[in-house]
Amino acid sequence: MKKQIKLNVVIILSLFAILGCYKEDVQAISSSKKQSTLTDLFKNIGPPMQSFSIPAGQLKTIVGEKGTNITFYPNSFKKKDGTILTSGSVTVVLQEMLTGPEMLLAGKTTTSNGKILISGGQFFINATFNNAQLLINQDAKPLAKIPTSQNSTEMNLFRGNIKASDTIQGDTIINWEIVKDTVRQDLDTIYLDYNYSFGFESFGYFNCDRYYDSTSPRTEIKVKTPQGFDHINTQIYVYFKSINSVIKLEGFDKTNQTFFINHATAPIGLNVTIVIVSKKDNKHYLEVKPNITLTADYTTSANPAESTEAAIKAAIKAL
Repeated sequence: MKKQIKLNVVIILSLFAILGCYKEDVQAISSSKKQSTLTDLFKNIGPPMQSFSIPAGQLKTIVGEKGTNITFYPNSFKKKDGTILTSGSVTVVLQEMLTGPEMLLAGKTTTSNGKILISGGQFFINATFNNAQLLINQDAKPLAKIPTSQNSTEMNLFRGNIKASDTIQGDTIINWEIVKDTVRQDLDTIYLDYNYSFGFESFGYFNCDRYYDSTSPRTEIKVKTPQGFDHINTQIYVYFKSINSVIKLEGFDKTNQTFFINHATAPIGLNVTIVIVSKKDNKHYLEVKPNITLTADYTTSANPAESTEAAIKAAIKAL
């Protein structure tokens, strides 16, 4: 009996030792992500996070610098415990990315599960009370209006989900999922301006889009970079000005030193601008390749030149 007890103790201690080693291995793997060198760049050059302080329990509208306006109703805000917030000061944060250059500056793209979207504009919205996250009362959803230049094709509402890279810390991609809320086109009878108008049921990223449904043949896009410019320190975006759309070359072939789309293909014949940004050895680099007409199996080489944060921001804003 004593021998059996000793044997059991040895087995248990051995299991603890094995599990302990396994835990260390897992921690080593999870902490092995390399840090993207571009995380701070996009935080610094991105469209500003505009902050508003509004009273709860009242009908209030905030208006962003680019013309996005969002109306909150007296009972729109809800605490996490389910109670409706009817008094006190609510902090609302809004980031507007209505144009392709603004999306590029924010590092935000316009694809939905690999499909390219035609964008009518996107924004981020959030609200807190005493630094605590608020929710939206589904019976009083806020109303958002995104300005548009004319009465155009109908759009759908998409919600953005941020996905972190499996291997690079600080590198993310946004994927847009269509939601049930509908988008209307309204005409402001006073200013004669059109708006995309919709209610939204949660805080986060929203985009007025429709799928780019061209029947044109598609192509991969490949960009070969100089030695040392890799997926850790370099990001490459493709801007489709005619459809207000941005995609990112998510894949990187280390052997051939080449970036590629990875989860989508682009329509042949469209005119695009390719933007390469990098931060290597604590120096910023930029290359803008404009007026490219996509052809089958499109491949090009990058040659980014040394730049600064301010110059990168100015160049992208000018696109």
